[in-house]
Amino acid sequence: AYFGLERVAKLQPGETVVVSAAGGAVGNAAGQIAKAMGAGKVIGFAGDTEKCKWLEEEVGYDATINYKTDDIDKALGEHCPDGIDVYFDNVGGNLLEPVLDHINYQARIAFCGAVADYTSENGTGPGNLFRLVANCAKLEGFMTHYWTADYEVAREVLVGWLESGKLKSYEARYQGVENCGVAFSDMLNGKTFGKTIVKVIADS
Repeated sequence: AYFGLERVAKLQPGETVVVSAAGGAVGNAAGQIAKAMGAGKVIGFAGDTEKCKWLEEEVGYDATINYKTDDIDKALGEHCPDGIDVYFDNVGGNLLEPVLDHINYQARIAFCGAVADYTSENGTGPGNLFRLVANCAKLEGFMTHYWTADYEVAREVLVGWLESGKLKSYEARYQGVENCGVAFSDMLNGKTFGKTIVKVIADS
């Protein structure tokens, strides 16, 4: 999340940021990091009413959009009246299309994952990619190992935010290696809040 916002999106203070899969391990961290970097507004996508409430009341998102029940285009217009500067995408699929309709000139999209397509043989994509051209915007995929030489610098920044309270760790814990499958399934189905962790040897 840190490298996606700092190196790929090059987030600037005051900008509007939208994050997909905001309640997951990467998404909740991305929202907090965006805030710590000075984002003016951070909006998150989630597919559960309770998760949306948690993101706003606990994690610190300014607003959330339930992509399963809300009118996404309308909600983006309401929450991002001045457009979207940065989109941190963990989902891909059809969710990207309405976002592209609201991006600003020279917007940046940090493409971290495509969870919407992980279980599909034929992935879906937006039909309005020309919006990237029209707005001179950028969509860039990335992998964290590209910046291995900078891990220590990032670690110092993140630890500093943890110590100051700007960044918090949220975990969904499962007990026993026999629950790995359940944990993985729950994570992919959006049932977990934060980082999904399995303790191999369950507490006695």
